[in-house]
Amino acid sequence: MIDWSRVDELKQEFGEDAFGELIGLFLDEMQQGLDALIVAPDDQLEAQFHGLKGSALNMGLSDLAAHCQQGEVAARTGALSDEAARTEGIFAASRQALLQGI
Repeated sequence: MIDWSRVDELKQEFGEDAFGELIGLFLDEMQQGLDALIVAPDDQLEAQFHGLKGSALNMGLSDLAAHCQQGEVAARTGALSDEAARTEGIFAASRQALLQGI
């Protein structure tokens, strides 16, 4: 679910204090991205999933990034069902695991 080596890399790069701020900003921005995903028109879903995927990868949320990749493909092919709701659930689980682990 979490790429802890990436999280450790970020902690070393930014320092403990700045990393805590980074996590807070990241989680806020991810929530805003998810909120935008829910209301996005179909022709913008692929780009929304792509942005979320990149952010998740940068922070080590590997399961969320993989799901967003699937959402990107589904949006491209028009095979979406409840991807936005599933993405929210995966984000919530990833967020909890990240906050418990740091």
